[in-house]
Amino acid sequence: MPEVNNPHDHFFKEVMSQIDLAAEFLSLYLPPEAAELLDFSSLTTCKEVFVDAQLQEHLSDLLYRVRVKTGQEIYVHLLLEHKSSPDKWVNLQILRYQTLLWHELQRNGVKELPFIVPVVCYHGRARWRVPQKFSALFGKHLGLAALSQFTPEFRYHLFDLANYQNAELSGQPALQTVLRLLKYALRKPQLRQELVPIWSLALTSDFPQSRFDDFVEVCSNYLEKGAKLPKTDITQAFSTAAKERGGSNMEGFFESWRKQGRREGLQEGLQEGLQEGLQRGLHQEAERLALKTLGKRFGVLPTDFAGQAAQLSVEDLETLTLDAADFASLDELQNWLNQRARQEIVN
Repeated sequence: MPEVNNPHDHFFKEVMSQIDLAAEFLSLYLPPEAAELLDFSSLTTCKEVFVDAQLQEHLSDLLYRVRVKTGQEIYVHLLLEHKSSPDKWVNLQILRYQTLLWHELQRNGVKELPFIVPVVCYHGRARWRVPQKFSALFGKHLGLAALSQFTPEFRYHLFDLANYQNAELSGQPALQTVLRLLKYALRKPQLRQELVPIWSLALTSDFPQSRFDDFVEVCSNYLEKGAKLPKTDITQAFSTAAKERGGSNMEGFFESWRKQGRREGLQEGLQEGLQEGLQRGLHQEAERLALKTLGKRFGVLPTDFAGQAAQLSVEDLETLTLDAADFASLDELQNWLNQRARQEIVN
């Protein structure tokens, strides 16, 4: 199942769950003959998820319901493929998704099955060379053409960002920002070069301020967690773009964003520190008990004994405390300490 916290999945779902962005994307990048049949003003996101764990192995999915202009409803299944190299079995996974959805609809009483339009959005590094027709999975079997009538046939629509130059990416600035981020997220050197122009695009969006702030935060988090860019690079690029455009002071926003990152880092540090502190406290207590018990057993201990005891593990200190009465002399105790020290060196 996909990594639930996978930043590519998370970013894709966040932005494409916004109906206006999804409607614009589908209207521009579906095949024109299919797009012209659909009433995108009726597009809605389906909350139902019919995908099983195996199907979600590497695919992120969104399901939409939309009316055809003649009145019927169909579904559009939008998937993000972000593996480093394309998967030849994507068509089989799409078919499984379709049958799950159709079975669910049949159980809910539909009289006829709706069309499901599968769209694969790919932004990986390798070229997409996987055939889009389901029948390609059966290979070429000479002399068996008569059997093809018994196999399902469909194709998915591929939107491969690598095939688009920046100037060829259509849409309003917010959608173009999203597509360029996806295009370059796995190509860090190019992303660094493109980051200021990408932010410049975002700054020309017509979002109201509150939505713009949310959009910038989603994009910034994706740049940090998906593209692995340092926060300073992200904020500096935004600042440069804003200065070039002569506006959009977001210093307060980014300071808050940085503080949130520092808070998250501090919380992680506190957790680690707490564990270390607990372990340190346990060691100090075990060391104190061992020294106290052995002091009662032998009286005054050698001056270097405390330093040797400090090097022991909590488990060894507990053993030393419990077995103190078994040592016949300080020499025997010293031999035991030397043996433990040699074991530590070997380990």
